[in-house]
Amino acid sequence: MDGILKAVREKIEIEKQLQHQLETCSADICAAMFEEFAPFPHNSNGQLCWPAHWDADVGDLRKHLLRFFEYDDCFSGCRAQRMWPLYLEAAFPFMRGMPLIDMLTSLVVRTWHHRSCGKAWLQSVEFFCGKANLSLAALEAGLKAAAMDKTLNPEHNVLEAPGLRLALLLLTATVPGALEWLGSPCNSYVVLCRAQSLRSADNMYLGDESKYFVLEGNCLGDISALLVLLGVMTLLRFGLEQPQNSVLPYSGCMAAVLRYVEAEQTLTYHYCFGGETLKPLQLWSCDPFICALGRPKPSCCYHVGEEGGLVSRDNEGGFTGHKERLKESQAYSKEFGRAIVRAFLSHQQQ
Repeated sequence: MDGILKAVREKIEIEKQLQHQLETCSADICAAMFEEFAPFPHNSNGQLCWPAHWDADVGDLRKHLLRFFEYDDCFSGCRAQRMWPLYLEAAFPFMRGMPLIDMLTSLVVRTWHHRSCGKAWLQSVEFFCGKANLSLAALEAGLKAAAMDKTLNPEHNVLEAPGLRLALLLLTATVPGALEWLGSPCNSYVVLCRAQSLRSADNMYLGDESKYFVLEGNCLGDISALLVLLGVMTLLRFGLEQPQNSVLPYSGCMAAVLRYVEAEQTLTYHYCFGGETLKPLQLWSCDPFICALGRPKPSCCYHVGEEGGLVSRDNEGGFTGHKERLKESQAYSKEFGRAIVRAFLSHQQQ
């Protein structure tokens, strides 16, 4: 019995240590912790600069960015080129007036610089993390992780300059091949809000932006797409999670980015990973690790309906959400977090 008690005590102590690590790398992080890194690559005249031996790489990067702008033209009506400069100028005032291609190049080259001088250390970054169970799983696996969500810290709100600056600085502190995960807010994109948001293919799923909740959702979608594109440009392995009925992947900037990086959709169910409700999910990535998370609909749950018990439909086709179940379903189970990290590490080793 003493041996069992000792093992239990050790387990409790390990969990306490992990929880402390999680708080340190999530709720406690702020932009000031990362701004001590090397400055952006500009000379005394404010012009973008980099070591001469990076010329070819920077040239290739800018070709990729110009190619993305073509996708932005076709699939989002140039929304990225119109909106991203506003966000980046707010996060980094020195960028005011710079062409978007220079803004994005600055962020990527800064990441390269941190890696070249040994200041990049993050192996996992989780945006819109909720309870951060994915980051907890990353810590359990021995990865150096960071997570942010405004529910953990008001300074993590990416719709405010400090929060967006923190998100972008986290990316510049990543090592090549790090995991980037986004559980982007989906409230205005799901079928439950369709009658109010008025999102449809006719308006590129941007909906009625005169309504605050739609405009807020679109801005969060723009920023999520920016984080995905920068992640791919800096060789991160990203995953985007949304409910299966969310139209975020087909909306505005995100539609252009996912098409450009050739991301593919994987369908799964939170119930298969210890979730209390079925919660159908769509996962997007251009990295094969995401396929390992795909699951068929559990046969034992067919009775709960199309939306997994989170939403019911009336006789006229209208939707009603079950508030408490929806709230509970927003957080990943610990098992789902561990499954993501296992899939990531398994394919990384391969």
